[in-house]
Amino acid sequence: MVAVGALIVASAVMARVSECWADAEGVAREAQAPSARPIVGVSPSDSAWRSARWPAQVARAQDIVARPIVLPRGVVAFTANVEAWLLPGRAFDAVSVAPDVFIGVTQRLTLGVTSSNRALSSVSAGGGACFGSVTSGCVAKLANVGVDATWQARAGALAWAPHARLVMRQFSPNKPAVMFGARVRWQHGRWAVVADPYVQLGLANTDRGNRHALHVPLWLLVQPTCRWSIGLRTGFESEFAVIRDGWHGVLGGVVTAAVSTSIDIELSGGVRSAFGPQNTSKDRALALAISVRR
Repeated sequence: MVAVGALIVASAVMARVSECWADAEGVAREAQAPSARPIVGVSPSDSAWRSARWPAQVARAQDIVARPIVLPRGVVAFTANVEAWLLPGRAFDAVSVAPDVFIGVTQRLTLGVTSSNRALSSVSAGGGACFGSVTSGCVAKLANVGVDATWQARAGALAWAPHARLVMRQFSPNKPAVMFGARVRWQHGRWAVVADPYVQLGLANTDRGNRHALHVPLWLLVQPTCRWSIGLRTGFESEFAVIRDGWHGVLGGVVTAAVSTSIDIELSGGVRSAFGPQNTSKDRALALAISVRR
C-alpha cells in the first residue's frame, strides 16, 4: 500500500511538472512569435526582445534559470537580505540586515545600490548593518555599501554581462574597493551554469586588509519544476599576494522559490573555505533573501 501511495504521489508531481513546463514552453513560443505585439524602441529580431517581454511572459511561467541577467527597462527590484554567521558554538550570534535595490535603466543597463554579500556573489555574512560583537563575526557595524552597474552584452541561452562596482567594504578605517568582471550564464532546458568572475582592487588601506583579490563564483542550477530551483555553489577566491598558497574554495547550496511572478524567496549558505591550502570548516554562513520586482 505504501508503494502504491508513493507511486500515486510521484505520478501527481510529475503530471504537475509536465503541465508547468508545457506552459513555460508555450509562453516562450508566444514571446518569440513574429505576430506578438511590438514594444516601442525594441525590434522583434533583437535579442533584447525576449528580455523586454520577460515580466509579462517568461516570468509568468516561473522560468527562474532562464531569466535575463539584467532587468527590463523601468523594472525595479528590491531585495531584503538577512545574513548570519554559523560559527562553531556561536551560530546566529552575528546577524546582519542588508537591502539591495536595482533598476532597469534601459533594456541592457541595470544600476543598483547594494549592501549584501549576495550582491557580491560571496558566501559570507556581515554585509549591511551587522548586529553582534567582533568575536561573533561582526567585523564592522556597516559594510559592503556600494553602487553597481551591469550591461547585458548578449542575451539568450549563452548570455553574459560585464559589470563594475564601487564598494565601501568597511568604514573606520575606510576600505573602498573597485570591482569589475562579468556575469556569464549558459542555460539549456531546466539546467544552467552561472559564473561571476571579478577582480577586486583596494583603493585605500591595502595594508589593513583591503587587498587586491580575485573572485570566481560558480553555480550549477537545475529547475525541476516551474516554481523552484536548486543549485550547487562553488568557486575560487584569493588575494593576489598569497594566490599560490592562500587561495580557498567555496562550497555551498542555494534554493530559490518563485512565490509569484514578482516575488522570490532564496535560501543560501555554505562554507567559505571548504577546500584549498587554507581550508577550514569554521567559516560557515547562511542567508535569506526576499526579492520583489515592480
